[in-house]
Amino acid sequence: MEYFAICLEGLEPVVKKELDGKKLFNGCLEVKKTKNPKSIRTLCKYITHFKFNSKEDLIRKLNLKFNHKKLAIKSKRVGDHDFNSEFTLQEVIKILKNQKITPCFKDKNTLYIYINKNNCILGYLIKDNLQKREWRIKRANNAVDSNIAYAMIKKAKGIIFDPFCKDAAIPIEADKEKIKSYGYDSNQNNLRNSNINIKFSKSKAKLEKPLEECTIVTRINIIKRINKDKILNELKKSKNIILNTDFPEKITLNDYKKTLTKIKTGKLNTYIMILKK
Repeated sequence: MEYFAICLEGLEPVVKKELDGKKLFNGCLEVKKTKNPKSIRTLCKYITHFKFNSKEDLIRKLNLKFNHKKLAIKSKRVGDHDFNSEFTLQEVIKILKNQKITPCFKDKNTLYIYINKNNCILGYLIKDNLQKREWRIKRANNAVDSNIAYAMIKKAKGIIFDPFCKDAAIPIEADKEKIKSYGYDSNQNNLRNSNINIKFSKSKAKLEKPLEECTIVTRINIIKRINKDKILNELKKSKNIILNTDFPEKITLNDYKKTLTKIKTGKLNTYIMILKK
């Protein structure tokens, strides 16, 4: 194994297809392709991985030989443990000092430690925060995560329309994949922000309601009683809908067949819902 990637739990099948990946454990895959990834958080050069049964066992197995004069350290932890990420960092700092390696906050060589339940994988960090897009200079509140936007458009067919586009993340992401896309939002501030992002990204996505038949791809966060009918009626204009929502039980479209994928974002869950008529 040469490289591994960290992703949101639930997006492993998308990463597998994009980067020729093989799942190691939840949220972590061996990957063979590394150029311009769209579906992952973090990319690393592989060192080792192992299972542990206690924090003492973890520290014992982290006591590896590192051949550097200086080394920065980053750690991410998912799951319930009797220790936190700071504990892991401090123990690794002790290991490095015992090997006469200077630990630092920033260096061209960064040791990345990812812990998910009883799994631990180590690598040298290549790139982090890959969900952030350089063109997304304006970001709306409760807007779709870019990794999730990418996953959604990869499940769509044909032209894409986001009728609640907020900052145009979905239309731009679709255009980057050479998919014809439209976006619209009744909030004028969202439209202004979308227009700025589209111009900055040099996207061909259009901010208008399409006349042709489209797959609706959008994020619906909160459905209030006052606007529920308006939202549902807008969605019903398409036979094919792909939603990102935190509250799938509130999407009441009984004429559609529903497929639901759960995605873990920290301690919270969000969902990709596919609706077909």
